Amino acid sequence: MPLFTEEQKEFIKNNVVGTPNKELVALLNKKFGTNFSKTQIISFKKYNDIRSGLGNGFPFKKEIGAELINKSGFILIKTKNGWEYKQRVIWEKRFGKIPKDKVIIFLDRNRLNCDIENLFCVDKKVFCSLNTNKVFKNRANADVAKACIALAALKFRIKELEQRNENKKGKTR
Repeated sequence: MPLFTEEQKEFIKNNVVGTPNKELVALLNKKFGTNFSKTQIISFKKYNDIRSGLGNGFPFKKEIGAELINKSGFILIKTKNGWEYKQRVIWEKRFGKIPKDKVIIFLDRNRLNCDIENLFCVDKKVFCSLNTNKVFKNRANADVAKACIALAALKFRIKELEQRNENKKGKTR
Protein backbone atom coordinates (compact mmCIF):
# COMPACT_ATOMS: atom_id res chain seq x y z
CA MET A 1 0.00 0.00 0.00
CA PRO A 2 1.48 3.39 -1.01
CA LEU A 3 2.32 5.90 1.70
CA PHE A 4 0.56 8.82 -0.02
CA THR A 5 -2.83 8.78 -1.73
CA GLU A 6 -3.08 10.10 -5.31
CA GLU A 7 -4.70 13.27 -3.97
CA GLN A 8 -1.84 13.79 -1.50
CA LYS A 9 0.74 13.21 -4.26
CA GLU A 10 -0.96 15.83 -6.41
CA PHE A 11 -1.06 18.24 -3.50
CA ILE A 12 2.69 17.81 -2.93
CA LYS A 13 3.47 18.30 -6.64
CA ASN A 14 1.26 21.40 -6.82
CA ASN A 15 2.73 23.01 -3.70
CA VAL A 16 6.38 21.96 -3.74
CA VAL A 17 7.91 24.81 -5.78
CA GLY A 18 9.46 27.40 -3.48
CA THR A 19 8.22 25.65 -0.34
CA PRO A 20 10.72 24.31 2.23
CA ASN A 21 10.14 20.70 3.34
CA LYS A 22 9.17 21.67 6.89
CA GLU A 23 6.51 24.03 5.56
CA LEU A 24 5.29 21.55 2.94
CA VAL A 25 4.76 18.76 5.49
CA ALA A 26 2.85 21.17 7.75
CA LEU A 27 0.56 22.17 4.84
CA LEU A 28 0.01 18.53 3.86
CA ASN A 29 -0.76 17.42 7.41
CA LYS A 30 -3.15 20.33 7.95
CA LYS A 31 -5.04 19.75 4.70
CA PHE A 32 -5.41 15.98 5.08
CA GLY A 33 -5.37 15.59 8.88
CA THR A 34 -2.31 13.34 8.63
CA ASN A 35 0.92 13.07 10.59
CA PHE A 36 3.60 12.74 7.91
CA SER A 37 7.20 13.58 8.81
CA LYS A 38 9.63 15.84 7.02
CA THR A 39 11.76 12.77 6.24
CA GLN A 40 8.82 11.10 4.47
CA ILE A 41 8.33 14.20 2.29
CA ILE A 42 12.04 14.33 1.47
CA SER A 43 12.06 10.64 0.52
CA PHE A 44 8.94 11.01 -1.64
CA LYS A 45 10.43 14.00 -3.46
CA LYS A 46 13.73 12.22 -4.02
CA TYR A 47 12.12 8.99 -5.22
CA ASN A 48 9.84 10.87 -7.63
CA ASP A 49 12.52 13.36 -8.74
CA ILE A 50 10.45 16.32 -7.54
CA ARG A 51 12.35 19.54 -6.88
CA SER A 52 11.24 22.59 -4.94
CA GLY A 53 13.66 25.00 -6.58
CA LEU A 54 15.31 25.40 -3.21
CA GLY A 55 18.82 24.06 -2.76
CA ASN A 56 20.53 24.31 0.62
CA GLY A 57 17.74 26.68 1.55
CA PHE A 58 18.52 29.12 -1.28
CA PRO A 59 16.20 29.81 -4.20
CA PHE A 60 17.99 28.98 -7.47
CA LYS A 61 15.88 31.10 -9.77
CA LYS A 62 16.35 34.58 -8.38
CA GLU A 63 17.26 37.69 -10.32
CA ILE A 64 20.64 39.39 -9.93
CA GLY A 65 20.51 41.72 -6.94
CA ALA A 66 18.16 39.48 -4.94
CA GLU A 67 19.12 39.07 -1.29
CA LEU A 68 18.58 36.44 1.37
CA ILE A 69 19.88 35.66 4.83
CA ASN A 70 21.69 32.34 5.27
CA LYS A 71 21.57 30.09 8.33
CA SER A 72 24.60 31.82 9.85
CA GLY A 73 22.87 35.20 9.67
CA PHE A 74 24.87 36.68 6.78
CA ILE A 75 23.19 38.47 3.87
CA LEU A 76 23.87 36.86 0.51
CA ILE A 77 23.30 38.74 -2.73
CA LYS A 78 22.88 37.20 -6.17
CA THR A 79 25.48 38.43 -8.63
CA LYS A 80 26.44 37.35 -12.13
CA ASN A 81 28.89 34.95 -10.40
CA GLY A 82 26.22 33.40 -8.15
CA TRP A 83 25.48 34.00 -4.45
CA GLU A 84 28.08 36.12 -2.66
CA TYR A 85 28.38 37.65 0.79
CA LYS A 86 26.94 41.16 0.64
CA GLN A 87 29.67 42.69 2.80
CA ARG A 88 32.30 41.44 0.33
CA VAL A 89 30.38 42.78 -2.67
CA ILE A 90 30.03 46.21 -1.04
CA TRP A 91 33.68 46.31 0.01
CA GLU A 92 34.96 45.28 -3.43
CA LYS A 93 32.74 47.83 -5.16
CA ARG A 94 34.38 50.59 -3.09
CA PHE A 95 37.96 49.37 -2.61
CA GLY A 96 38.58 46.63 -5.17
CA LYS A 97 39.40 42.94 -4.84
CA ILE A 98 39.86 41.58 -1.32
CA PRO A 99 43.27 39.87 -0.91
CA LYS A 100 43.17 36.15 -0.09
CA ASP A 101 44.73 36.71 3.34
CA LYS A 102 42.05 39.23 4.38
CA VAL A 103 38.45 39.04 5.61
CA ILE A 104 35.72 41.66 5.89
CA ILE A 105 34.34 42.06 9.39
CA PHE A 106 31.47 44.02 10.93
CA LEU A 107 32.72 46.59 13.42
CA ASP A 108 29.44 46.55 15.36
CA ARG A 109 29.25 42.70 15.11
CA ASN A 110 25.85 43.01 13.36
CA ARG A 111 25.96 40.81 10.25
CA LEU A 112 22.97 42.62 8.79
CA ASN A 113 24.62 46.05 8.93
CA CYS A 114 26.47 46.17 5.58
CA ASP A 115 26.98 49.93 5.65
CA ILE A 116 30.50 50.63 4.32
CA GLU A 117 31.34 52.54 7.52
CA ASN A 118 30.65 49.35 9.50
CA LEU A 119 32.88 47.15 7.35
CA PHE A 120 36.59 46.64 7.96
CA CYS A 121 39.20 44.62 6.05
CA VAL A 122 41.53 42.72 8.37
CA ASP A 123 44.22 40.02 8.10
CA LYS A 124 42.81 36.53 8.65
CA LYS A 125 45.48 35.81 11.28
CA VAL A 126 44.52 38.96 13.21
CA PHE A 127 40.82 38.07 12.95
CA CYS A 128 41.53 34.54 14.21
CA SER A 129 43.49 36.00 17.12
CA LEU A 130 40.62 38.32 18.00
CA ASN A 131 38.17 35.42 17.96
CA THR A 132 40.44 33.00 19.80
CA ASN A 133 41.06 35.50 22.57
CA LYS A 134 37.40 36.57 22.57
CA VAL A 135 38.53 40.18 22.27
CA PHE A 136 35.68 41.04 19.92
CA LYS A 137 32.94 39.34 21.89
CA ASN A 138 30.13 41.70 22.93
CA ARG A 139 31.87 44.75 21.45
CA ALA A 140 29.42 46.91 19.49
CA ASN A 141 31.44 50.13 19.38
CA ALA A 142 33.30 50.68 16.10
CA ASP A 143 36.11 52.73 17.69
CA VAL A 144 36.78 50.06 20.33
CA ALA A 145 36.70 47.38 17.63
CA LYS A 146 39.26 49.28 15.51
CA ALA A 147 41.50 49.70 18.56
CA CYS A 148 41.31 45.96 19.30
CA ILE A 149 42.18 45.18 15.67
CA ALA A 150 45.12 47.62 15.70
CA LEU A 151 46.41 46.11 18.95
CA ALA A 152 46.19 42.56 17.61
CA ALA A 153 47.92 43.61 14.36
CA LEU A 154 50.67 45.33 16.36
CA LYS A 155 51.23 42.20 18.46
CA PHE A 156 51.58 40.12 15.27
CA ARG A 157 54.04 42.62 13.80
CA ILE A 158 56.14 42.61 16.99
CA LYS A 159 56.18 38.82 16.95
CA GLU A 160 57.27 38.78 13.28
CA LEU A 161 60.11 41.25 13.98
CA GLU A 162 61.26 39.27 17.02
CA GLN A 163 61.33 36.05 14.99
CA ARG A 164 63.22 37.77 12.16
CA ASN A 165 65.72 39.12 14.69
CA GLU A 166 66.16 35.64 16.22
CA ASN A 167 66.77 34.17 12.76
CA LYS A 168 69.44 36.80 12.02
CA LYS A 169 71.20 36.06 15.32
CA GLY A 170 71.19 32.36 14.56
CA LYS A 171 72.83 32.89 11.15
CA THR A 172 75.61 35.13 12.46
CA ARG A 173 76.84 32.70 15.11
